[in-house]
Order: sequence, then structure tokens, then C-alpha cells
Amino acid sequence: MPAKKNHLKFANSAATSVHTEFPSFGALDNNGDLDRILQATAITARSAITFHCTGQYSMRERVISDDMFYCITRGKAEVHVAGQKYFLSAGECAHFSRGVRHAAFAIKDAPFDVIAMHYDALVFGGLTLPRLLEFPAVFHWDCKSTFIAILEEMCRVYALQPAGWNVLLDAITTQFVWNLIDEEIQLQSPQTALPWRNMERLLPALALMEERLKTPLTIEQLAEKCYLSPAQFRR
Repeated sequence: MPAKKNHLKFANSAATSVHTEFPSFGALDNNGDLDRILQATAITARSAITFHCTGQYSMRERVISDDMFYCITRGKAEVHVAGQKYFLSAGECAHFSRGVRHAAFAIKDAPFDVIAMHYDALVFGGLTLPRLLEFPAVFHWDCKSTFIAILEEMCRVYALQPAGWNVLLDAITTQFVWNLIDEEIQLQSPQTALPWRNMERLLPALALMEERLKTPLTIEQLAEKCYLSPAQFRR
């Protein structure tokens, strides 16, 4: 039987060019400072749910084992994070980091809507990205911003669970976190000391640990890799 002819026709390379004009990714474009950290980050979505809360709603103080965005989409709410009290309006979002005590309440018996999104963002399998980048307790966004739209899409995927939903949810959550980091960096003044800069000095040691998972390494070996003294490395 004669072989099938390949009917795919490719354009002559001399008559084509590669399109390279795209909108910028802002602060993430060619950012070598963040690249190693983000390349080593694995993001897993846990859940994304919209809640309609009555005026009697209260989330008593608690601690969770993952990280969580708590975004108000309608009305107002009071949240407590690490002993600090905040009053959030629609479009504002609290971040509850793992291990940090937090609580939330309705204000003056008024109902509100909230999206609660739980996730993990682990760097080198153990460090948490929110702590490493020092996520603030509260993010102030426009309610019509893309951040709210992405959270709402997460809720849709989690509720309907289409084919491959868990992979899709992880991808959307990653996009959400990347956009958030880009936005927060752009809001910093040029004089601001960016939080991951100290962490940058430890990346060679973390990379060595990742490469030699089954080999015991001493503090001296790790410190030498970072051009630090053992005492500085421990600190």
C-alpha cells in the first residue's frame, strides 16, 4: 500500500518572519532577581469558593496549613491578621498566610460576598512564596480589575470541575499569583528594598541541596557555595 502523502505545506522560511512584538509583562520582564525563585516555585490550587455571608457571619480566630486569599466582592467585612484589624470594602483582599492567626466578621449586621481561595506556593518544595516575598496582609484592588475576574474563573472551574479541572485550576492560580507579584513590584518605589533580595544570596545553596537531595551537606559546604561565613549563613 503506497504511503500517504504529507499534505502539510510549510511556508518558505525566506518569506516568513517571527512576530516578537507583544505587550510587556511589566516588572516580570527579564527580571533575573525573581527568575530563579519563580522557576523553583510549584503552585497547587486547593479550592476556590464564593460565599454569600449574612450579617451574623463570623470566622473565629484560626490557623490554616496552606495560604489563602479572602477577597470581598460585595459589601464590607472586618478581618484580623496577626493581631491587626482591617476593614475591607468590595475589591479589597486579605491574605491569610499559613501558620498566621486570622479571623473575619460581618460589619454592623450587613451581609457581604467573598471569594475564598486556598492554595500552596512552595519554593524548592518547602519554602512558601508568600512568606519569601512578604505578601502584605491586605491588597487594595479595583473590584472590576482582572484579579477579581480571575478569582471568579477559579470558582467556576472548581464548582463545575470540567475534564482536567485540577490542572486548569493550578494554571489559573499560577497566572493569578504571577500577575499579583508583577503588580506589587510596580507599586514599590525605586528606593524600596525588595523582600527577596536577601533570599537571593541563598539560592546557590538551595540549588545545591536540590541537586544533591540524597547527599548530606554541611553548613560549611552550603555557606561556601554562597560566599558567606557559616555564622552569616545560619542567620
